[in-house]
Amino acid sequence: MNLEDVRTLYLYNDWANDRLVQMLYTVFGEETDLRATGDAQTLAIQEAAVHIIGSQWMWRSRCLGISPTARMDASEYPTPLAIRFAFGAERARFWGYFETMTSDDDLNRIVAFKTTEGVPYEIPLYQILQHVITHGGYHRGQITGRLLDRGDEEAILSTDLIGFYRELQERP
Repeated sequence: MNLEDVRTLYLYNDWANDRLVQMLYTVFGEETDLRATGDAQTLAIQEAAVHIIGSQWMWRSRCLGISPTARMDASEYPTPLAIRFAFGAERARFWGYFETMTSDDDLNRIVAFKTTEGVPYEIPLYQILQHVITHGGYHRGQITGRLLDRGDEEAILSTDLIGFYRELQERP
């Protein structure tokens, strides 16, 4: 794995998260309070979307030597618009962090951190970066499944990596 591979995977992650937000806008609009609908499926969709953002924030924080002791509070991002802004803010912070990496060797740096429960770990940076990508894909898939269960099939957009690569090939 090298910095260019990481860059490409995180461009994909941004693309897939943008498509996720687009699905939420299609189904719920921008300003619907997803937590107040009273629907368990909708609440689970909102919580999974915020969990993706929160995990990206937590892992980036750990890479910076900060071990958060609590997860992101989903209630602070109740609408698709709030979720979109949170994704955008975390995206900007990640790319700022990415710019601090100067060589492929940076990816082998050992990151020491503690879980929210205080358990210490040490793992190479590249493993964290790979995890963030696969973790987001897992939860985007859960959200897609819940949208299908709700009958919102027309709103579904593919977030498959191959779709991202195809779009890249089609760009001039």
